[in-house]
Amino acid sequence: MNTVEIEEFIAGLPFGFWVGLGGVCVVVIVVGLFALLRDREPGFQLMMICPHCGSEGMPKVEMPGSALVQFCLVLTFVVPGVFYALWRESAKKRVCPVCGATGVVPSSSPRGVELRRQLQKSGAEPPQSKG
Repeated sequence: MNTVEIEEFIAGLPFGFWVGLGGVCVVVIVVGLFALLRDREPGFQLMMICPHCGSEGMPKVEMPGSALVQFCLVLTFVVPGVFYALWRESAKKRVCPVCGATGVVPSSSPRGVELRRQLQKSGAEPPQSKG
């Protein structure tokens, strides 16, 4: 197939195909921007305290699934790739950087203040974050 045949094939595609392709591109761009801007919400990086081990610091953010799988799905099958990316983004969770437990709470919240007070009363030294 030479370049002239390829150009004729592309020119012969219906208008609806190009509209659909443009729509898919817009969705992929919007999902990508959402993913980039989501972590920059005010207060997202609060100091957190872990109710399991008592450590205090910045939480780690874990996402389920695989970035490589997401990349391959977006490249090959755009629609499943978008759904996979949305699922990964919506299932993000903050975990303790020391013990990996979920359920960390903001240090400045009433529950965080209570946890810190209990830790001070017990005299236990909280584990230090590795990061």
